[in-house]
Amino acid sequence: MEYGYQAVDRKGDAASKLPRRAWPGRRGAPAHAPAVGILAFFFVLGMFAVDGYGLYVDYQLQRDAGRRMVEYLLGENMALHRHEHMRCYGVVFEAVLHGAERALGVTTSSISTGYLLGHGFFLVGVFACYLLAVRLFNSRAIALLAMLFLVCHPRLYGHSFFNSKDIPFLSMFMIGLLLAHWALRQGGVGAFATVGAWLGLASTVRPMALLLLGLVVLARCADVVGASRRERVRVLASLGALTALAGVGFLAGLPYLWGDPLPRLAECLALFSDFPTVPTSFFLGELIESDARPLSYIPVWAGVTTPPFVIVLTLVGGLVLCVRLAARPRAVLHDAALRFQVLLAACVLATVAVATFLVGSIYDDWRHLYFLYGPLCLGAAGGLAWLCRNAAGTLARLSRAVAAVGLVPVVAWAALLHPHQHVYFNFLVDRKTPERLRGQFDLDYTYVPHKEALKVVLKLEEGNTEQIPVLPLIATSMNALPVEARERFVVRSDFSAYFLYNYRGYGRGPDLGPMYVEPIHVRKVFSNSLYALARAEVDAAEGTRYREHYLAALSNPPIAGGRFSLHWDGTWLTYLRKDCEPGDIYFGRVGGGGQIYVGEWRDPPGRYLHYHAFPFRHRGVVFQEGRSRVCMARVPWQRNEPFTAGQWGADGGSGWRVEVNRGDGSGTP
Repeated sequence: MEYGYQAVDRKGDAASKLPRRAWPGRRGAPAHAPAVGILAFFFVLGMFAVDGYGLYVDYQLQRDAGRRMVEYLLGENMALHRHEHMRCYGVVFEAVLHGAERALGVTTSSISTGYLLGHGFFLVGVFACYLLAVRLFNSRAIALLAMLFLVCHPRLYGHSFFNSKDIPFLSMFMIGLLLAHWALRQGGVGAFATVGAWLGLASTVRPMALLLLGLVVLARCADVVGASRRERVRVLASLGALTALAGVGFLAGLPYLWGDPLPRLAECLALFSDFPTVPTSFFLGELIESDARPLSYIPVWAGVTTPPFVIVLTLVGGLVLCVRLAARPRAVLHDAALRFQVLLAACVLATVAVATFLVGSIYDDWRHLYFLYGPLCLGAAGGLAWLCRNAAGTLARLSRAVAAVGLVPVVAWAALLHPHQHVYFNFLVDRKTPERLRGQFDLDYTYVPHKEALKVVLKLEEGNTEQIPVLPLIATSMNALPVEARERFVVRSDFSAYFLYNYRGYGRGPDLGPMYVEPIHVRKVFSNSLYALARAEVDAAEGTRYREHYLAALSNPPIAGGRFSLHWDGTWLTYLRKDCEPGDIYFGRVGGGGQIYVGEWRDPPGRYLHYHAFPFRHRGVVFQEGRSRVCMARVPWQRNEPFTAGQWGADGGSGWRVEVNRGDGSGTP
């Protein structure tokens, strides 16, 4: 039974059967013209699409790290040593971007230019996937489909513009796989040295590249079986070059290690093994911490965000590979093509196992493992190749047609979702019931939609000559707007401003959750609210619903008081303070001991109700009551247990801790 390629000898693979024109750089290189033309089309398309994307949440942090690395290399600035976390992160791609800006004399960062360069590097990785598929399956048609499987994935397409960490690593990983295939086929010491240097450099971006390095070592060791003494010496020399150059590449990507490698490497490993921040995410309707995620986290996220026909073809390819191995287990020692297929499968399975059982934090869907989608596309191409080679003529043509037609709805969704392709879900989840999906998974975690929201604000304020007040969270994407549009906004830390809520980590049911002010614009994706835009203002009008809630709260005796009062009516906890300032409303995280912290938030000063970094999002409003300005916040609390309250805070009056008293000293929210 053939697996999508021709029978080969011990040192060759299907690619060796191809005519010379199949290899890039030779006289017949135009044979790859269709692939190059398709990728050129996608790059031109990206030049028009890039304007839709806002500022990624980590954009400035990553670009600053790249700038520090370049300045450190040039001896201009030693700030890299003082950055607690980023000094241990490989920022090769960001450093290249900053270096290109310096070389071109660009004095200010161009977000669109950086995004487009990132997208271009993604397309380079896609081309590497194509070349590898040509060599593995001896079919340019199937290789083109594998390439399209990768480039048309809506989430990856969107991330390819603004994600300067996961998508560049995907491209580096695919290039590493292509180099590994070349080295294993060619067998030279120089080829393995090249692979080692590349994967060592890639491992500074994501350490998972070291896993591929280990698999290449194992694949090369298989050449020792039945080899001559001279060949064994060559294998050992290539392995030595591979590991030595991997160390060089790793050090090259982490300049912080240059001064004192071993102690600083131990410091970075300690940081990665016990990272101080534990992000949370919304998964299957539950808010989970990244280091306490269920075993199903990665398979479920990958399953609901990957085009289903790719999943089916990948399973077919995997099943065929298992059958071949079961029928001829020793063939992996002599069949180079089969061995590389096993290496690809091992990449996926071993990475998922390591990420599931050993890695502390995996969050923001499965973006840390996006690089696995390249091998999955090759697996899908393998499944399609087997169907085409082993089915009757009509069935083979039908298989190719189904694979091509399967791309149509994926491409259509990518176009319809623009510029929010990064929230794509397939039909395995309920996308039609309003707000159902939002109650199951996080939608946006990138802040990229904020640029679109700012454009909505500009349209709403059309004709207004005064500056438009916005809160800092929505203002993050101002730098992605033209200069004249940026000048329309002013960032304010009070309630009389526009703000945005992205529902992250919340969203059960159709209500607005923590938002108390009615939205003026809600962006829907898959019948679910992606974000809500609102403007909170001091409300001077009598008879508003805020005053009704205020009077209803006062009808219940306070359970805590001082500079503020806290009231509970059996359903709502209401916090009140008169003559307040914008930073005076605060409801803290519900603690594991059944606690809710309420009161003022002054560390650091200037944080306020809807600031994105609050540990617990909450409801609140400021309104006028007589001559006083009243701050009011409300959260639902329908527990039947009695309350006890006590002061907390260094000044003895900054807030109150409200505890559920079960009578046995324990409390559970």
